[in-house]
Amino acid sequence: MKSKLLFLGFLLVLGIIAGCSSDSAPVKKEKVEKFFFPENFPADIPIYPSSTLSNFRDYEDEESWGASFALVGIGSVADVYGWYYDAMTSNGWTLKSDKTVAGYRILKAEKNNLYTTIQATKGSEENSYRISQQVKVFN
Repeated sequence: MKSKLLFLGFLLVLGIIAGCSSDSAPVKKEKVEKFFFPENFPADIPIYPSSTLSNFRDYEDEESWGASFALVGIGSVADVYGWYYDAMTSNGWTLKSDKTVAGYRILKAEKNNLYTTIQATKGSEENSYRISQQVKVFN
């Protein structure tokens, strides 16, 4: 009898331990980064208004400074494209390329020692956009 009670107690403890464990993966805490444009970012580079900067990386070498960044927001790709097209052509930029490739609206332009490429596409949410923009400034 004593061995049966001991065995039942063992099963009870084992069941409690098993019930406390979880098969789900541990929750990962995401590191939230705040991106910003540096102070030396050229004022002549157009940035779509009301967008959120979601990524920014820059580099510098002997000949130039450059950056690659992403903007996201609510709105249509057509509106984004139209705004950039107008901002470029009315502010002294020379359009070097204007095309659509695989759902991306792409503009390439230059102004003096500034070069930029803008790629706009649909975002991950309904009625949203994502802009990838590269900038190069030659010394």
